[in-house]
Amino acid sequence: MIIRWLGRTEAESKFGVYIYQGGAVPGAKLRIVQVGPDDSPYDVEACGGMHVGNTGEIGMIKIVKVEKIQEGVVRFIFTTGRHALNYVESLEDSINEVSELIGRGREDVVKGVKELLNDVGKMEGRIKALTRKAIKGDVAEAM
Repeated sequence: MIIRWLGRTEAESKFGVYIYQGGAVPGAKLRIVQVGPDDSPYDVEACGGMHVGNTGEIGMIKIVKVEKIQEGVVRFIFTTGRHALNYVESLEDSINEVSELIGRGREDVVKGVKELLNDVGKMEGRIKALTRKAIKGDVAEAM
């Protein structure tokens, strides 16, 4: 990874508008982050964010959400380090709670929830049928 500061005009003439794929970056001097060699980089962006030499400096990384910003631009929402660990632990707690609520083991949580949703659908159908019968009965009594 190559990180350097270039004037806006120099950066645009060297890399084109491609450097703004993550959105416009303010300032006359731009922090350019390049992945790959100078003659054929894999990625080059003007970036106001933070970068590290390797992910080991960050610790755990957990992607929380991925959003499409516009055509060809995707944003990753993530958390790192102890915040990532806390996030994963809260997900684990939620899975454990659902597991207890539905009376299934953790490995069967998804299957159990699908079965419950199927049962709810059947019950809703039965309620509608009974409601129709009740309405017909009221109409018959009214006549």
